[in-house]
Amino acid sequence: MRYAFARVVHNDHDWIRPSPHRLNSRIDKGYLAENGYGFEDWNFSKDISSDGFCYGYHRYAPQDRSSLFNLAFATYDKVHGWLLVGWYEGAEYVEAGSNFSSDILNARAGHLTELDAKGSLGGKLSGLNQKQIAYNLRKSQTSWSWKVSPSNMHRLQFPIPVPAEFTFGFGKYFTTAKFIDEIRWNQLRSIAYEYLDKKSQSDYNEGGEVEFPEGKSYQVSHFERERSQKLVSLAKAKFKKKHGRLFCEACGFSFGNVYGGIGDDFIEMHHLIPVSELSEGSKTKLSDVVLVCSNCHRMLHRHRPWITSVDKLKFIMKNAKYSEK
Repeated sequence: MRYAFARVVHNDHDWIRPSPHRLNSRIDKGYLAENGYGFEDWNFSKDISSDGFCYGYHRYAPQDRSSLFNLAFATYDKVHGWLLVGWYEGAEYVEAGSNFSSDILNARAGHLTELDAKGSLGGKLSGLNQKQIAYNLRKSQTSWSWKVSPSNMHRLQFPIPVPAEFTFGFGKYFTTAKFIDEIRWNQLRSIAYEYLDKKSQSDYNEGGEVEFPEGKSYQVSHFERERSQKLVSLAKAKFKKKHGRLFCEACGFSFGNVYGGIGDDFIEMHHLIPVSELSEGSKTKLSDVVLVCSNCHRMLHRHRPWITSVDKLKFIMKNAKYSEK
């Protein structure tokens, strides 16, 4: 058995399907920036090939193809470093690639057709209809060359940080897998298994309550801090003294400007530090909070790992606007 740490591009759909607005990406260069999608976008899709296995993508093609591989997939975040998204156990490199059915290829072509409709698909597939894209994907099946049993494909519910000491010397944007020994692999898997079965605590993605992988108690504690009227009043007073009015520190939105009197003096407060990272008995300082609109507040809560600065959210919004052009 060989053990490898492999980089994948960023994806907002859990690597089950491509996500939009990445054409001309400044985060992931190369193929993704030119085409708007990557073959690894389906790396944790449970699509079954004709031989009963799933197939994923990684650029690395081993010379010795007689052994099996354990592959850890991670993406690189400028703020949080390496984030583990999932792994394969007992994967085999098959040069001939996958043999997906027409239904599966057509479904994947549908994903790319949706990207094209949003202006997020480039390269030779842009402007083609779904049937034509499916034909091109069939010809590209050699790209999905990492064969793995569906039961050995493990996707985390949310990306988790990899300790910096584990990835020391890996660099930021390598494309060839980094090989590690069995001890380090077991350490990585031990960290991952702590989170493997943790799911969202609510229906936040459908517009419900905010999800907290840390658990319900942290959710309650966090919102108690954010709803502290004394702290909210102090934060708003300090902000108005400095700027003369209230507006979102991330996007600049002003409730008063848009809604008139009903929006005057309204803003939401966000605590930048997760409650789970605070020591017992610690008190919130004004420097620990930011004032944001409701939309930005939701996005701050949705991201895992926690977005610890408004500048990070601004970067995300700026990159999204850049990608839409």
